[in-house]
Amino acid sequence: MPPGPPQQPTQDSPDPHAYPAGERGEVRLWLGLACLLGLVRFWNLGHWSLWLDEALTWADAHHGDNYNWPGYALVRWTAEFLGEGPSEFSLRLLPALAGWLAIPAAWWALQPWVGGRRAALVALLVALSPWEVYWSQTARFYTMVQLTSLLGAGFVLRGLLRNSIPTACLGLGVAALGALLQLQAVIVCVALACGPALAWLVLRKWGPPNGGSDGMAQLPTRVVRALIVVSVLSGLIVLPWALDVFGKYRDVKHDPPLSSLLHLVRSTAYYLTPALSVAALIGALVIGRTRDVRGGVLLGIVVCGASCLGAAGVYARASAQYGLAFMPFVCALALWATSLEPLDSRRSLRLAVVAVLCAPLLAGLALYFTSQYGQRPRWEEAYGYVDSLRAEDDLILGMQAPVGELYLVPGATDLRHPELVRWCDRSRPRAWRTAAKTKKTIWVVVRPDFLTEWEPKDREAFERFLREDCRLQRRFPVRQEGRDLDVEVYRHR
Repeated sequence: MPPGPPQQPTQDSPDPHAYPAGERGEVRLWLGLACLLGLVRFWNLGHWSLWLDEALTWADAHHGDNYNWPGYALVRWTAEFLGEGPSEFSLRLLPALAGWLAIPAAWWALQPWVGGRRAALVALLVALSPWEVYWSQTARFYTMVQLTSLLGAGFVLRGLLRNSIPTACLGLGVAALGALLQLQAVIVCVALACGPALAWLVLRKWGPPNGGSDGMAQLPTRVVRALIVVSVLSGLIVLPWALDVFGKYRDVKHDPPLSSLLHLVRSTAYYLTPALSVAALIGALVIGRTRDVRGGVLLGIVVCGASCLGAAGVYARASAQYGLAFMPFVCALALWATSLEPLDSRRSLRLAVVAVLCAPLLAGLALYFTSQYGQRPRWEEAYGYVDSLRAEDDLILGMQAPVGELYLVPGATDLRHPELVRWCDRSRPRAWRTAAKTKKTIWVVVRPDFLTEWEPKDREAFERFLREDCRLQRRFPVRQEGRDLDVEVYRHR
């Protein structure tokens, strides 16, 4: 393998073997602290109620015709191995493990590129993020995609440093494995290929402020071109498959383009926190002013990923979780703000910036595990309450009916077609009319916030039915600012 190109000096040495003794100890301290604090992903793992997507994970693991069958199979095998059936703990164990492994993976991926200390601080921010904890405690595959993405990114960045096409292309291949878990891994591959190319084009056009060429040396043209060529050729092969999968998703979740993009922006801003978002913006401005090649590549990866998510959001509903894999890169941009003077030369000020970034995350975690109830509606308690009071021939109408079916019918797997709990949502807004004609006692489990998505006439009629013909039996509140997660139980007759 040819020797690596000349390196641009940075505050954090890019060579992990060249750390001064004091810095090596600091890196170990931050990384160890991050891994230790990251264990909160396993705290209360089986406590929070399941929600719709988690119930459908169990259903599709048995009956679904899924392109991403490996994820469903792994979750199902884990639950069966633990012998607990579809419990909250067994369904969430693998995503939680992947979420925890993403912490050292973030350090491993970024440390040769940004230095060990900064990479360890990125790992700390990832460990403390309530957003990361939420998806680590959800029976879906977003943290698994993040893990494969970080492993792939580590090889891509090492390929750029070593001027090695095989290493960089291996990284794209590893990242592409995530597409067997979630389709958004394709976006990660595009960003890993196009991000360095975007930085290379910008650097070539404007160059570093001092007129030097170190930046260009760190982005060998042959490797950048190889990444683009491999991604284009691979894209031509997988494009029909990806479009087919995306088309099926669009048929289920199709929103007006403006509404979809606004939802993407709002959900992303909510989970990133203002402090992290502002710091990332400052870091991007610092990178632009200094033409820093290392930061430019990371910024290019984030920009390309956000552009792809935005483009997809024009055609189907886009949400923040589809960009979870880019969270470590956003954290790295936020920490680039410490390159500003006098932060760059004063350790105490750099630590103050880190404290400012960590404080909202710690506060968010405290709320997540207390009053916010894991940011989950209390479906289990609501359906359990109904089950404790209903007669055998009573009818149950419910939003997120598969969740109720999972809790009330032991051994049920075909949850997309529930039998005990009847659907009552925006796709079936008149189900209550049919039930009311039976003259049976009806239990209605509602999350009022979902009614905002109903057509006005359907919503008005249903709310009038609840208000005039039903009696509110119990409310299960969740106190979370900016989101209404309350669940209400009504009884008719």
